[in-house]
Amino acid sequence: MRFVNNKKVDSLRINFFCVVDLGMKKLCIFVHYSNFNYVPYYVLQYVKELTKFFSEIIIVTNEREISNTDEVRSGGVRLMQVKNEGYDLGMFLKAFETIDVNKYEQIGCLNDSNILLQNLNFLFDWAKENPTDLWGLMDAEIRPSYSTHDGNFHIQSHFLVFNRSSFSTLLSFIEQLNFQEILKIEQVKDLKMKVINDWEIGLSQYFIKNGLTAKGYFHANEYFWEETESISHIKMLEAGVPVIKKKVITSVKPRDLFSGKNYWSKLAKKYAGSIVDLDILLPELQRIRRQYLKNATTQLLKKPFARNE
Repeated sequence: MRFVNNKKVDSLRINFFCVVDLGMKKLCIFVHYSNFNYVPYYVLQYVKELTKFFSEIIIVTNEREISNTDEVRSGGVRLMQVKNEGYDLGMFLKAFETIDVNKYEQIGCLNDSNILLQNLNFLFDWAKENPTDLWGLMDAEIRPSYSTHDGNFHIQSHFLVFNRSSFSTLLSFIEQLNFQEILKIEQVKDLKMKVINDWEIGLSQYFIKNGLTAKGYFHANEYFWEETESISHIKMLEAGVPVIKKKVITSVKPRDLFSGKNYWSKLAKKYAGSIVDLDILLPELQRIRRQYLKNATTQLLKKPFARNE
């Protein structure tokens, strides 16, 4: 018996297991941010799947009271809490600086921006058959208006895996990144653009310019609506991408608010595999969605109304 969001749950027992080859140490740094006082089921379930492929996992998250730390740490998963700064990049770097890269054959950098619905066997099988220095779930060639790069091909930062052949280049990239200067940016929007430009796009571009290879299993450019620049999550799921972006659930944009109450839950029910317990997942995502809507409403009410002078 345990509790999720102060509610008793009998069916949720996360028994982590590992089937990684002995002697091949692989580390996953999983970045998680939340205002809730527990690590949610969808994160635990994602991490459970990752234990099939990584021998060590660090969940690095923001500083707060966490009620289910014993469950999070089950199976040898390490929980690390840090100050929230620099988005996912900041959390990754704070965990990365605590490790000795020489101990590992592979280092993953993943985050909680996806709700995992299916197993990842296909992805790791593909990675074994298609060796590369840097790989991930999805690549993209999208040029934001603020990009400073000649090329913009990149592996999306929600799922990055570095093979040993890339470690020296990763270390040199981090050294030249000048993270402390990034943290001096005060405007949230400017900081986010800087992180996307320097980290998400900049990382892959740095690797490529230094002669390394980077590949994504899926290609984000194939999933855009023809008439807009918005990515189609339905097209992604139909093509086999095994995730729903969390922002689909938490979005407060009018088009998402009025797209139908059960739009995303219907997608989850249709595409979820046996690794997911929908009786736990869907109520949890509803709670998260309600909290985001509440926060958005509160922020809107705080804004002064425009007046005609």
